[in-house]
Amino acid sequence: PDPIRLPDPPRASSSLSSGWSPSSASHAQPLAPPTTPGAGPSARPGSSRDLTGPPPKEYFTAMMKAVDESQGPRAGEGPAPLGTPQTDAGPAQWRTQREQWERERQEQKAELERAWANNRREQQELQLQREALAAERSRTATEQQRQREELQRERTLQQEETRAQRALWEERLKEAEARLTETTAAQGRASPGRAKGSSPPTLLSPYYLRIDKDGPKFEPLLTATGSPSGSTVFDTSEDCAMSVTTQKVMRARIRHAEGNRDMPREWSAYNADYKREVLAQNVMDYLAQEFVVNEGKFTHQNREFIGHRLLELCEQLNTMMTDPILLHLEGPMYVMGDVHGNFEDLLYFMKNLVQFGHLQYTTCRFLFLGDYVDRGDWSLEVVAYVFAMKLLSPHTVYLLRGNHELHEVNGDMDGYGEYSFKSKCTELLGQELGEDVWVAVNFVFQNLPLAAIVDGRIFCVHGGIPRFRGGVDDRMKLLADPNFPRFNSVMAQPTDNDARRRFREIAMDLVWSDPATTEEEASLDQWGFGPNLGRDSDDILIYGEKAIEQFLTTFDFDVIIRAHEAKQAGVRLCKGGRVLTVFTTSAYCGGSNGAGVAYVASGVVRMVSVCSGITKMGPT
Repeated sequence: PDPIRLPDPPRASSSLSSGWSPSSASHAQPLAPPTTPGAGPSARPGSSRDLTGPPPKEYFTAMMKAVDESQGPRAGEGPAPLGTPQTDAGPAQWRTQREQWERERQEQKAELERAWANNRREQQELQLQREALAAERSRTATEQQRQREELQRERTLQQEETRAQRALWEERLKEAEARLTETTAAQGRASPGRAKGSSPPTLLSPYYLRIDKDGPKFEPLLTATGSPSGSTVFDTSEDCAMSVTTQKVMRARIRHAEGNRDMPREWSAYNADYKREVLAQNVMDYLAQEFVVNEGKFTHQNREFIGHRLLELCEQLNTMMTDPILLHLEGPMYVMGDVHGNFEDLLYFMKNLVQFGHLQYTTCRFLFLGDYVDRGDWSLEVVAYVFAMKLLSPHTVYLLRGNHELHEVNGDMDGYGEYSFKSKCTELLGQELGEDVWVAVNFVFQNLPLAAIVDGRIFCVHGGIPRFRGGVDDRMKLLADPNFPRFNSVMAQPTDNDARRRFREIAMDLVWSDPATTEEEASLDQWGFGPNLGRDSDDILIYGEKAIEQFLTTFDFDVIIRAHEAKQAGVRLCKGGRVLTVFTTSAYCGGSNGAGVAYVASGVVRMVSVCSGITKMGPT
């Protein structure tokens, strides 16, 4: 059969307008079918000459091929594939658009690569942070482990130090007992020390209680290496205290007893004792209340009241005090150092140390080492308070004499000016009453003891130990002599005989001498004594290691507790821990030192240090 000829595609065909142009028609063979006369609608469908049905598939294939051939091949490529969108533009415009597409793809590719690079960099930074955190955790764990091990080593060393100290004391105890046996066998009499089989030797606590603005805490005396700690304790080279709650009832009983002539004799004795207690308690209550109400000072609206009450206290003390020159006391006991007119510190310690706020209900005793007056604001009030304490509970409170309990010292108005005790008396009470009070108080001072032995092992004194020049060592025997004179002055007097001069020297050393410094040790004599260049008199001595060792060994003591010198922490150990200095007044002469006390109980000496600047006043 004849090939089918398709008619020429119309020029403005909407279906091929985007892919056909007149110039491209010459590339294709005309496919118009021949016209057959008589052919019309009556032609049989499906015959080769039937053109009324849908065009065959070959028609469309040929049309698309003709269109593609009319556009020509792309630059650098073969014929364009079927279905590629075309425009009426020429090859140059097609190249420009393709280049633009290439540029866009390159930009997209570069942007994608930058994003991947940023992502890799962030991943690397995150990995470095993870590694740094892991390293820090490892370092922290290592440091914590090191601290735990160091703490354990310190604890072990402290335990070893305590055991070594105890072993040392046990060894010294054995040596002392051996010396006691030899001395007893040779002399046929007991040693002045303690008897064999009595209480064990006194030990120093390895800690001391430190009280500052942050509260109380325990501090070690020694570091883990056995050397002194960083504290200032070890030297290597408010409200109203004490009120009587049953005062009104007891006064009523006394008034009733006084009106009864048939009152038993024991009531009379009770009446006298209770009158002393009422006097003492009234003075203490008045002073404490006056000081707290006036926010740390005294106004004394009735000045004669305190003057006359102090005269009554002196009279009662002179009547009832029978303490010997050398006291033998037992713990538990608080040992107080210099007070020097600091009523605030005195009231603070009494408030915190006296159980139930009353001396007659406390289980502890109080031993004051002297220097109650001079250099402070409230010397007269401090004297009145401690005298009232002694009168209220004479077997609980014990007062020693210091160098400021000498009339030539506390009456030195030229040396101490307005802060001398005599100046305070005359300024507050007037010339006549002030002189009377000053004389009466010094008469009580003259009868105070000079030293005390606590638990048979601790020698307590204001200044130091008596001097020794060889021969028979009878220092403690002379000190225990009931005929030891009560000197008004301890300075050497030209009228003294040999015996009285010896007594006066012992009194001088007990209230005035100091431990020698490391630099002064080389200048001491063969017995360990030497002149005290820091004092105003050539008669005042210092004592060194040799003198201390001989004194403690000869008389079987363990520790010397003394006062007389201001220390920054209020307490300080020296001479290998065998001399403890206690100073119970803070901010001494405008300084920044703290105040301290020593507590003796169960054969152990414990120290308390109260730092300067903490609040000591409380509500009434």
